[in-house]
Amino acid sequence: MGIQTARGGGRRGVLFVHGTPGDQRSFDAVIARAPEGVRVHRFDLPDHGAAPEEPEGRLAPLEDALVAAVERTEGPLTLVGHSLGAWLAASVDARLPSRVERVVAIGGYPSLAADEVALREGLLAQIEGGALDVTADLRPIFLELMLGEARTPALDERAWAQGGVSRERWVRLLKRMIELGQRAPVRCSRPTRLLHGRRDAAVPYAHAVALAAACVDAELVPLDTSSHLLPLTHPEALAAHVFGA
Repeated sequence: MGIQTARGGGRRGVLFVHGTPGDQRSFDAVIARAPEGVRVHRFDLPDHGAAPEEPEGRLAPLEDALVAAVERTEGPLTLVGHSLGAWLAASVDARLPSRVERVVAIGGYPSLAADEVALREGLLAQIEGGALDVTADLRPIFLELMLGEARTPALDERAWAQGGVSRERWVRLLKRMIELGQRAPVRCSRPTRLLHGRRDAAVPYAHAVALAAACVDAELVPLDTSSHLLPLTHPEALAAHVFGA
């Protein structure tokens, strides 16, 4: 797994962890707003983007990859995770060095409710059984849930560039999300700033409230939007919270 330093210089570092489906391009618009003197790192999780496949659809290889990515950085670090990336940051919290000083969780959640797991089990069964076509059937559902009122033709294309992965990858990512819902809720011992769309349909705001309650030192910042893909739709707001105080 390769880690890319998008910008160098300075002692302070930020490591971005994307969601699923997605890849390191998710944060392009946020990283473009990084100030001088900040080292910005990003990478593709296994089975995402250009990273090698993870054929079994398990969470452990993604958790291990995040820990390895942190180990490849130096100095004080802020960990920024979107959606599954936020969950992963909390999941491996106890395995991270103390130089990871804070976490920014974007559209995060501590676990999934039983009905949310059942929804993903249903999608998995339909895709595996051939009743649901990823492009024809899943694309419109994905875009409406992920972008909500922020949808534009340009954003639709950018979002589907990350969501329009193969049928096989969709099967594996759904298996991971089902496993996630079967695990105990995650917690975080580090100062955590949580950014979440108040009307997010993909990951309801109640998940952010629950994750904040599971963090030792949490600041919950609601954004007035229904978008879940905040790195695409609200990069300026995210950059202010990631790179600011």
